[in-house]
Amino acid sequence: MMKTGNPCLAVAGCCSVAIAALHTGIVIGGRDWYHFFGAGESMVAMAENGSWVPMGITTAIILVFLVFGLYAFSGAGYVRRLPFTRAALVMISCVYLTRGIGSIPVIVFVEHPYLEEMNTRIVFVFVSSVLSLVIGVLHGIGTLALWTMGPEKNGP
Repeated sequence: MMKTGNPCLAVAGCCSVAIAALHTGIVIGGRDWYHFFGAGESMVAMAENGSWVPMGITTAIILVFLVFGLYAFSGAGYVRRLPFTRAALVMISCVYLTRGIGSIPVIVFVEHPYLEEMNTRIVFVFVSSVLSLVIGVLHGIGTLALWTMGPEKNGP
């Protein structure tokens, strides 16, 4: 029987699955949703013109977030232990923390047409950065707990 008891990873997993669901909504919602969620004018234009590229890229993003969620649930003990769970959770934590900490400075200080476009949507960038930071902290705390709990509490 798998033992569960890592609420931080359980919540982090739910957040990753929710992000995947949001991206599914973006694919379904089309052009306006791509625009609202900051996809950039080229992605918006491609979505408007019926290109498969935005859907393909967004589907890949959905799959990444679903894998993030699966690894979090594995670390929390809700699903079977996946290969390299601890290492994957460290990397996932770093992805979320980097997004949370790095986005605003990059958008403010780096000159690039896409980043200039995002600079006009700073409220969206700020909110999504804070959410990424919170999810990254949850992953980090939950991952740290995997090492401190010992194998008898972590499952196989």
